[in-house]
Amino acid sequence: MRDGNEFVEKTERNYALDPEGTLTIDADYGSVRIESWRSDEVDILVEKRYKGHRDERARQTFEHLKVETSHQENEVGIRVDNQNEGRNGTCSTGFHWRCVCRYPKHSTWMSRPWMAR
Repeated sequence: MRDGNEFVEKTERNYALDPEGTLTIDADYGSVRIESWRSDEVDILVEKRYKGHRDERARQTFEHLKVETSHQENEVGIRVDNQNEGRNGTCSTGFHWRCVCRYPKHSTWMSRPWMAR
């Protein structure tokens, strides 16, 4: 999908999670915003953006950022595997992504930085 001079790909997921549940995020690049709310659900929005003029380049770049979500019993996980990285750990020029998560107010969330792998 095109938004002005950027290509955009959005993915949304929603999982039930009671207040004793756990949200785990494993990501080493990008913007992750975490908000609590009064619902017993985890609401996930992942948005990929590529600034450029070539459809094929945007599609390839989006394909190389793998975002996986999982839901087992009372745990929700988000894992991001960025295969777009260059030698210096940065991503393709003109590309960025963000993730917004809303989770039950009294649940626990954990972040696993890339250095812990």
